[in-house]
Amino acid sequence: RDPTASPAPAPEAPSEDFDALLRSALPELPPQDVVREVTPLGGTVGLITWGLTLCSVTLNIGSLLPLLMRVSGTLLCLIGFRRLRRENGWFRACYGLAILRLALDWAGELCQTTLLRPPAALETAVLAVSVLALLALSFCLWRGLLAARRKAGQPPRATAAGALCLWYAILFGVLFLAGGTVTGWFVWLPLLLYLVLLWRLFRLGREMEDSRYVLDPAPIRLTDGKLAL
Repeated sequence: RDPTASPAPAPEAPSEDFDALLRSALPELPPQDVVREVTPLGGTVGLITWGLTLCSVTLNIGSLLPLLMRVSGTLLCLIGFRRLRRENGWFRACYGLAILRLALDWAGELCQTTLLRPPAALETAVLAVSVLALLALSFCLWRGLLAARRKAGQPPRATAAGALCLWYAILFGVLFLAGGTVTGWFVWLPLLLYLVLLWRLFRLGREMEDSRYVLDPAPIRLTDGKLAL
């Protein structure tokens, strides 16, 4: 290097126009309503888990508490599956089945508040449809979780949801053969297994949430609070 040469000029600081250009190239933040609609899967599966628990495990204390538990459970399932209905066709079927079960529950309760009681055969038919809807819902939940895991790039495995579907099928089959009433150890052992399966289902949702899987936001005309009201 020539010692007599003048030193190289120091680099100029970026101009304000260049900074403004960089800021304009950055993506804008999404609107707050869109941010609120992007819901993690773990919280939604948690709502569904609590809903299934309240629908199946009832405390027979008075006449109002069992009704509130059952209706609240069906409503939680409806809210949860409403958030999932854009993910795949299986979850969309769950949403329709949740609406059907809620309508059947309310129709049954309203019939008991009037003097015009429906025939016994109709009550039996409504109960059978409700049971079949719950079986179909558990099956669609299992298949929907498998499809969601594939979408998230995870192994298509949802053992807890598949075992829950099988649990419902065996339990309803035994109740049908036993005339609707069972006692003794057969009550507590399936209940314990049921709670374990629901816990594993809840953990499955959390695992998918940890993988940064978020839901495809669906247009919602009513908020969850207004729907519950």
